[in-house]
Amino acid sequence: MLEVLVVEVSPGRSSLDTLLFLKDVLERCHGRPLVRADRVPWYDWPLGLLDCEYERETWGNRSLIEAWFGIFKYRTRRFYHRFSFHSTANSTRSWLTAFAALHNAEL
Repeated sequence: MLEVLVVEVSPGRSSLDTLLFLKDVLERCHGRPLVRADRVPWYDWPLGLLDCEYERETWGNRSLIEAWFGIFKYRTRRFYHRFSFHSTANSTRSWLTAFAALHNAEL
């Protein structure tokens, strides 16, 4: 089943953001899942620290994740590819969580 487990909003990309995100994902999984990550450097430390089984790839099965981002980007183009400058991290997170829940409900 291809459902969205966790969404997160962060001001940047860092290993700490990735660690917090992966911990949240692992709490929602049964057992120890295989983590598919692209080749960006901010995954190295968190994946090693959490002792996750993982595969690093840019295409292949990782394309399923990118496909969901394609749907997300298509929808946010209505916001001119960004949320209003009045949006807060919490309001953006709430919208994204609702969007993911609707996506999962359509499965």
